[in-house]
Amino acid sequence: VFRGNIGAEFDAMMDELGRLLGREDQARAVIAEAKAAVDTVVSRTRRLPPRKVFIQIGMNPLHTSPEGTFIHEYITFSGGINVAAHEKSGNYSREKVLETNPDVILISGMGTDTAGAEQEKRTWLNYSSLNAARTGEVHVIDSEILCSPTPVSFADALAYVAALIHPPHPGELP
Repeated sequence: VFRGNIGAEFDAMMDELGRLLGREDQARAVIAEAKAAVDTVVSRTRRLPPRKVFIQIGMNPLHTSPEGTFIHEYITFSGGINVAAHEKSGNYSREKVLETNPDVILISGMGTDTAGAEQEKRTWLNYSSLNAARTGEVHVIDSEILCSPTPVSFADALAYVAALIHPPHPGELP
């Protein structure tokens, strides 16, 4: 089930689009399918131990997503804890990341080339005291996947993020 603002926004967007195109039934079917996909991820991750997660969506300055954003919902719906949840804005620092010591770091370059995001990954991996660096759980995610949600792409990105936060064990499906 979509929670918070994202569900209401998607419902309203699809209702309006369906009305404008004269395809209300198809719009409701899309939303129902997306909700079912989100429910599947939530039910798969609900009983797993929560993991601390930092999602970096900008490099200069370092930026993240606090509570009340759809990116925050990717983390919480995946059974993660957003280390930046209670920040007033998305501005963040490396020192705060090191202090919160996330288990997983996900990086989206937000308009930069992949090389910039990969360089950022290498930078994080150099912090040997960081849980995510020690376990190799620093990942680059295409900003088109992470930052451009529609009901369907939100559900798809959520499944992708959930698999990175809680990687499947050998023989398990993601």
